[in-house]
Amino acid sequence: MSRTFLLEVGCEEIPARMIPDALRQLEEGMRAELARARVPAEEVRALGSLRRLAVLARELPERQPDEEVLVIGPAVAAAFDSQGRPTRAATGFAAAQGVGVEDLARIPRSRGEHVAVRRRVPGRETAEILAEVVPRLLASLRFPKTMRWGERPERFVRPVRWIVALLGSRPLDLGWAGVRAEPHTRGHRRRGSPRLGIPAAEAYPDRLREAGVLVDPAERRAELERQLRSAVEENGERLVEDRELVETVVHLVERPLVIRGSFDPGFLRLPEEVLRTSLRHHQKCFSVRSRDGRLSNTFVAVADAETDPDGTIRKGNEWVLRARLADARFFWTEDVKRPLAERCEGLERVIFHKDLGSYRDKVDRLLVLCEEMGRDFPVRPAELREACRLAKCDLTTRLVGEFPELQGVLGGVYAAAAGLPAAVCEAIYDQYLPRGLEDPSPRQLEGAVLGIADRIDTLTGLFLAGEIPSGSRDPFGLRRAAQGIFKILVDKEMRFSLGRWTGRSLELHRLGAGRDRSEIAAALLQFLRERLAFVLAARGLAADTVEAVLRATADDPVDALRRGTALQAIRTDPEFEAVAVGFKRVRNILHGQAPAPLDPAGLREPAERGLLDRFLRARERIDAGLGRGDYGEVLREAAGMRGAIDRFFAEVLVMAEAEEVRRNRIGLLQGLAGLFLRIADFSCMEIRDRSGPGGIGG
Repeated sequence: MSRTFLLEVGCEEIPARMIPDALRQLEEGMRAELARARVPAEEVRALGSLRRLAVLARELPERQPDEEVLVIGPAVAAAFDSQGRPTRAATGFAAAQGVGVEDLARIPRSRGEHVAVRRRVPGRETAEILAEVVPRLLASLRFPKTMRWGERPERFVRPVRWIVALLGSRPLDLGWAGVRAEPHTRGHRRRGSPRLGIPAAEAYPDRLREAGVLVDPAERRAELERQLRSAVEENGERLVEDRELVETVVHLVERPLVIRGSFDPGFLRLPEEVLRTSLRHHQKCFSVRSRDGRLSNTFVAVADAETDPDGTIRKGNEWVLRARLADARFFWTEDVKRPLAERCEGLERVIFHKDLGSYRDKVDRLLVLCEEMGRDFPVRPAELREACRLAKCDLTTRLVGEFPELQGVLGGVYAAAAGLPAAVCEAIYDQYLPRGLEDPSPRQLEGAVLGIADRIDTLTGLFLAGEIPSGSRDPFGLRRAAQGIFKILVDKEMRFSLGRWTGRSLELHRLGAGRDRSEIAAALLQFLRERLAFVLAARGLAADTVEAVLRATADDPVDALRRGTALQAIRTDPEFEAVAVGFKRVRNILHGQAPAPLDPAGLREPAERGLLDRFLRARERIDAGLGRGDYGEVLREAAGMRGAIDRFFAEVLVMAEAEEVRRNRIGLLQGLAGLFLRIADFSCMEIRDRSGPGGIGG
């Protein structure tokens, strides 16, 4: 008879941002533990909320299946003498295993034959296994921050208050962190967190739902979205779309209650960005647009409750928001009294990094970098320079002090309020875009160049300062900065040399001036290569396609994407597959070979002459295709060499006895390999050899 297993860990409130990964770890960990224990499950699914992490494993058997194990004994040579009589080694091993010598099997091993015994081990009860699995599973969960409580040595995201462990309706005798499992969970806090008996594991979600808790995140999300739609649709309004806020709120509540609120329409004179940020970041509320598309003085809050009969929750949100917006209005009024351009001097007092100076120092570097970088793109130089000069000035405003997440954005708003050209305002406004892979890139090239230069300066400076990301540690967001560079370049199709511009940026930093920075430059380029691989994979390229391209060139991200896209399109073409397999053979032959000059006159065999002629024709066309960036044509030309390469390997012995002949053939293959490596390194691609004996791969 199969049964469902429930594990619930109840604790104090978990930060919303940590819950999705905790649920993923719990589900994957339980699945792995069951597989390791040979306990099959039809489904393993994590559930949870801010007060509980749970997992349901359905259709577990009563016990493990029996297992046949092979116990290896001594070598046959030691177990039997020259007449085939058992030695003490054989009789002792047989006795220890409870069998007769005649029952010993002979098993071939890497060091010769050994005697062995096949034994059937009865499967253990699933309940017994789970009692061992649960403490190990809970101890394996990782969080950005953990804590200890009481005198216990265990660490967890928050103090554990209760544990439920049920196999079907049977409570399991287990515990962790000083808490013993019991068949009782806790209901919604608004109902006083009553103890709830769980009659059986399968009843867990329904039992909690009755007690005011939607423990399934998918169910909470669906209910939240239903209420959000209902709150605005009847008035012809619409929510400002914010998927990230929806995901956050799903994990802030155990049962969502959507509540409409409002604020003084006079606050609508504030920049929209300030209003939306006040609602979103500080109150976790949703902004609303009216029928005409303009921001409304209505907002939607989400409470962890079932009702708000007297409007207490609504009034509380309105009261807090009113105070925040009043502060914002005061800061805005004071800030605009002083034009953005007058704030440049104040950047000397804003530290960028203790070893890299102030933001004024950073702007001075950016002015040089943007001016030089801008020559490679059709930007408006005067507008780019002005945007660069003013880009960080909003850091001295009181409103950015209150809303640091709006730096750059408010700079663009202040620039517009001062009557600066639209190109300048947009470049300042967009300088931190994209913040993630789903965000848009800057609208204009001036903003793109500024955003790239800013990130390059940050990367080079922090690498010089020793702030290099390692493992999960990346306090300055350098991985995100690198991905932002690549997304801008790809979205805008900007040809760009990472080596050239990181090198130039390193020259502009005073830190470490006069010493060899080649190791820092190499480490930074390797870091950028790894992030570029991530971005290319996110664009749908296979991992081996990405590696093949980046082994050839990782300096120009747009070029790498174009090569990868073309390579992905042709990789299943039979002609190309054959050439790629042949290239692997060429690389194997050339491994460890010194460079060998090619003497065309020394190639006498028809197959090697044919390969040389085809190579020379292909080289001319591939050179032209590479110059145009036509990688589809380049790869088709490479695939077209299949016949000549196939014939060469079928008819020519590369490692001929005559040294001059051998070296000349190696020289021909080195030329061929060098040509292909200018496109991509096909040898690292996982391509099956379809040629059979005698073909390229033969």
